[in-house]
Amino acid sequence: MDKAFVPTGQLILVNNSATQVGNFGLPGASYRVRNLSGSAQYFTWGQTSSVSSNGAPSAGSPSVNTIGMVGNSVEVFSAIGPFVIASSSTGFEFQQGDGI
Repeated sequence: MDKAFVPTGQLILVNNSATQVGNFGLPGASYRVRNLSGSAQYFTWGQTSSVSSNGAPSAGSPSVNTIGMVGNSVEVFSAIGPFVIASSSTGFEFQQGDGI
């Protein structure tokens, strides 16, 4: 049964520097993500702190391990990470937890 999101970790700012956001990839782990910008922006994830931002895709050039979010939006994701970088210095808030 689906349940409301329950925060279980720290609230972490992810900007244009790679940041470890939690135990991404754990079965059942969820992450509430809030876009802090009024504009669309992207975040990219990888396995090491050397991950770099891919930004928006273009025709014939996809952005691997990247998700775009509209301005001021909030979404819940699971099984990505553990290091994340934003496409701008405005960034995102990441909250580890459980639920949707």
